[in-house]
Formats: sequence, C-alpha cells, structure tokens
Amino acid sequence: MSNCDYCGEAVTSVYSFQHMGVWYSGHKRCMGAPMVRKLSQPMPLPNIGLIGKLRAGKDVVAAYLAEKYGYTRFAFGDELKRYAHELFGEPAEGSKPRELYQWFGQTVRERDPDVWVRKCLEAASHHELSVKVAFANRGLWSSTPQFRAVITDVRQLNEAEVLSARGYVLIRVEAPESLRIHRAIESGDTFNLRDLTHGTETALDGYAADFTVMNGAGLPELYAQIDEIMESLRVAGGEAA
Repeated sequence: MSNCDYCGEAVTSVYSFQHMGVWYSGHKRCMGAPMVRKLSQPMPLPNIGLIGKLRAGKDVVAAYLAEKYGYTRFAFGDELKRYAHELFGEPAEGSKPRELYQWFGQTVRERDPDVWVRKCLEAASHHELSVKVAFANRGLWSSTPQFRAVITDVRQLNEAEVLSARGYVLIRVEAPESLRIHRAIESGDTFNLRDLTHGTETALDGYAADFTVMNGAGLPELYAQIDEIMESLRVAGGEAA
C-alpha cells in the first residue's frame, strides 16, 4: 500500500497522472487539477547564509532581506562579540576591534570548532519558537509567519557545511578590495592590512556558494541582484538554481 502524493494518506486504489514529465500517484480525487494547483504554488523561501570578506556588504544584504522578505538577522559572531566585550571591555561607539574578534573567536574555536555555530543556531531556534508561542497564546497559530533566518557572517568551512546540510542557501557577497578598505576606514574599524589575509577572511576562498552578488556599483544594482535570486528561489521551491 502506498501513500497519496497530494494528501499523504494511504491509497488502496492508485490513480496516476503526469505533470511536466513527472509521474504522481494517489487518490483519483487528488490527482489532476488539485495536484497541479499544489505544484504551482510558490514554495517557502529558504534560510540564507552570507559569505564574504570584511566590508563586502553582507550586513547591507541582510538588512534588505529583512526589510523586503521578512528575514530575521543572526550572526555567528553575536555571541563571540558578547563574550569578548564581557572579558575585554566594550569598544568605542561605532568602532569594531577586528583583531580582537579574530583572535578571540579563533582561540575558542581551537577548543571547539563548532561552538559559535551552535550558539547561533540555538539563538535562531529559540527566536523561532518564541514567535510561534506568542502567536499561539493569542489564538493565532494558523497565522504564524514563516520563519526565515539570514546568518550574516559565514567565514569558516565548518560553518558553511553545517548550514548547507540544514538546507540554507549560501550567497557570496563580493566587492573590490580597495572599496572594502575604504568602507572599513570610513566606518571606524580598528584593523590593519594583515587582517585582510587572516584565516577568517580567506578560509572560504574558492568555496562554491549557491549564488554570488557584486556590491560595487551602488545599492540599486545590489538590490536588483538579490531580487533576482529570491525570485529564482521561489520558482525553484527553495533550491538554489
């Protein structure tokens, strides 16, 4: 006995039909028009991880995904920075002690390579659950919005592999090095040129992301690239093209 491809219930008398070269089977009432309507519906957008070097524009992309597509921002570095600030003090407003973050993050990773990955994914899971509980408590369980996470700082191979295994789509954000250095200086980053070749900046060089966007010609062009990717993900049912 098999299950219906439409409703999932057990089928005793199987009816099959073909749609766009693929065969589906199930109850006669479920095949045909009902199945076509189901297959034609856009699939939920996937969670996303952003790969890119310092000041390539990953946070800009994440902000756009949050504003237009309802994503919630997370970062592997969130807990890293919190612990670093707790131990070594808060940085000056607007500054980013990049060398401290790189050293502290890597030192802790030597003991446990997945520590920041776990912390980030736990935060995402807790946030998703809290939203569901809040809607359920208000009697709006069926209206709970789809949870979509965007992780803004995929820098290590194990991070990329964990996210890919969990169905995240990985987008690489690129920008010319001279422009990235200019952005870092303008933003008050505390860094030196050695930071540009630190392991956290180069570990994913050559890694095959699902998509790549260029962030060197202004926001309208960047946003257009993101919109194109999101449309392809809707059509593909959440799978990278």
